[in-house]
Amino acid sequence: MQEKCSPPEMPGLISGPKYGQCGASGVEYSLSLVSGATKYQWAISDTNYAVIVGNDSIDTIALNFADSLDSVVVGVIAVNSCGATGESTITIYGRPDLPSVPAGNKSVCSSSNEKYSTLGASGATSYVWTIPSGASIIGSDKGDTIVVHWGSTSGNVSVRAVNACGNSGDSSLAVVVNACRVANHNSQSISIDAYPNPSSGIINLDVKQSVSADIEVNVYDIFGRLVLNRDITKPGNSFILNFDSFDKGTYFVKVITANEQEIIKIAIE
Repeated sequence: MQEKCSPPEMPGLISGPKYGQCGASGVEYSLSLVSGATKYQWAISDTNYAVIVGNDSIDTIALNFADSLDSVVVGVIAVNSCGATGESTITIYGRPDLPSVPAGNKSVCSSSNEKYSTLGASGATSYVWTIPSGASIIGSDKGDTIVVHWGSTSGNVSVRAVNACGNSGDSSLAVVVNACRVANHNSQSISIDAYPNPSSGIINLDVKQSVSADIEVNVYDIFGRLVLNRDITKPGNSFILNFDSFDKGTYFVKVITANEQEIIKIAIE
């Protein structure tokens, strides 16, 4: 009795980069070998945007993409002497992928400098950042990291990825601006002081609380980079911050308690 002739199984997902292929060449796309297949047939939805380089009848192909690539669909079917399967497809874009949501402080003080960064996006050559009215970006605004000098307005820190073929969508982090002051400050629950200020290297930091509790001390440079972090367990009246190994200049000492945060501006001379 003659065995029944059957076409191959349906191809699985196509593996390969989906975003940021503007002008790329020799980019490989592949799928797992299909049971019963003797060859494969690949197809491109628009050969103005992409062309197959080399053999197009095996499980892996290489593509060259146009500098003007918008999007293109790549499909593949599995074939044997008994027939062909349906088509598995992948859509490939010239624009970059969506960047990750910016990482950084979501609760800040007005007049403070805070760093925000994204893990980046496939195919990006630069980034566009937007920030709330009244805030400003210190230094470069095209990379995957920025430093924001905050005003008094809360809002989103947003980033989009850019390349020659277009832009991604926006990824955003909502940030709340608090009315804490960049100065020595006394409130009902906390009293903070730093001396001598200016200093040649050693700063005595007094932290007094109405309710004894753990605190966190973060020190930032003028560009918003975290340069020192200390967790203090139920502090006494005073402890020391040593700036001997730091560059001379202005720093911001942020003291964080369970209920509030305060920033003291210091100078190392």
